[in-house]
Amino acid sequence: MKIDKESLALYSLDLIKGGYGEREYRVEQVANAMGISPNTFNLYVSRLVKEELITKQKKRYLKDLNQTVTFSQKGSDKVQSIETQVDQLLLTTERHNVPTMIKVSSILGRIKDPLEKVFFLSLYHKVKYFDLPMYLNTLRMAKMDVNMIDIFSDLEIDKKDTTRLSFVESFYNTGLWGKIDKELPMENVWKENDTNTLLVLAEAYLRQAKIDEARVIHRYIMDMRGDITQNQWFKIQIDEANALRKEGKMEEAMEFLDKVSEETDNKKHKALIKSVKGLIFTHKGDREKALELYRSAIASFNTFGLPILLSIVHNCRGYTHFINGYHEDAEKDWIKARRYAKDAGSRYGEAMILPNLADIAVRAGKFDLAEKYLKRANTIFEETGDHEGFSIVEYNYAIFYIFKKEIDRAIECFDRSNEIAYPLPSPQQKKELRGYLIKCALEKGYEDIESRV
Repeated sequence: MKIDKESLALYSLDLIKGGYGEREYRVEQVANAMGISPNTFNLYVSRLVKEELITKQKKRYLKDLNQTVTFSQKGSDKVQSIETQVDQLLLTTERHNVPTMIKVSSILGRIKDPLEKVFFLSLYHKVKYFDLPMYLNTLRMAKMDVNMIDIFSDLEIDKKDTTRLSFVESFYNTGLWGKIDKELPMENVWKENDTNTLLVLAEAYLRQAKIDEARVIHRYIMDMRGDITQNQWFKIQIDEANALRKEGKMEEAMEFLDKVSEETDNKKHKALIKSVKGLIFTHKGDREKALELYRSAIASFNTFGLPILLSIVHNCRGYTHFINGYHEDAEKDWIKARRYAKDAGSRYGEAMILPNLADIAVRAGKFDLAEKYLKRANTIFEETGDHEGFSIVEYNYAIFYIFKKEIDRAIECFDRSNEIAYPLPSPQQKKELRGYLIKCALEKGYEDIESRV
């Protein structure tokens, strides 16, 4: 039994009226959760108004659907009948890879966020067969990395464009995020030009240090540039710049970013370019220039109110401070970065910061805290299949064991950090990391360290 789309729209409005803290809900958010365009959602709302199920204020300054939509008694009665239908929906073994039949309502009862409830109901009706465990894993992965959500959040689906997949279908196709341990139905993805799934797959390859594979996907997407959004285009550019940086091609990466900056007038994009440039200047040794760029990027992101990007740039600036020997300044930046990652709901963003905080804890002799940070980061990287993340954690374990005066274990971890994500870290990073490890080992009296690493 299926619930018609108009009824789903009404039920979605009822779910968000239930509230989730002080959160606002806009047309674009609910439409994205339903896997439809804002225009289509507004069409359903117009029909609901015409049927006298709801009333809607038409004040332009009111964007929150909680303020603009009011249910009539007829509408409330309709919602009750929809709830009866929802209560009869079942997840089955053959369709959803569950051990026994489960009521859809029991899943909805465990989901707190109204938009996630809307999304799950839409997925249930739109995709005939889907793997529930994979769905839950995909949703968890998405929450870890807001960058992936950003790919979808500004989708501008042209109602005349029948070739582009809906939000729900694109999201469903990203079940292999991070861990590519099953066959993605690539034939359909390429055939239907599902840009969003391809972008997520490319990022998964980058995190596994498969830079060439990611570039193949990026080139394919760029060949159909007329069909992609500005944010999708920019994501490809910034990924390429970071790929060049990770390959140690610093000058090439800088020239590439200058060109991208000239081609975009988006202030958020320009600010993110500055943060990547800051990291490149740090590797090149021009750290004052790096700090200048970070200050500018932070000012921009504060203006825009973008916690995930504030987390990224504070993490980068903390790294620059640390290399300069300003450990207190580095710690302040990393604490801020972690807070912003939590504000953004990005466990992955937090995982990138925890190894740095572990280094600070180690220097203070807080070994239990440091190990707690490293274990948490490793768990998240394991869930996302991030080989570069594994490398970072192994390196910080090497520092951890040096300070614990277990030099053999430290060298084992350092060797693994150079192998686990090959060819990453980049040649420049390897030189910097080896230099810092040698410095720490010499501080602890291991004078033969240079011959051992």
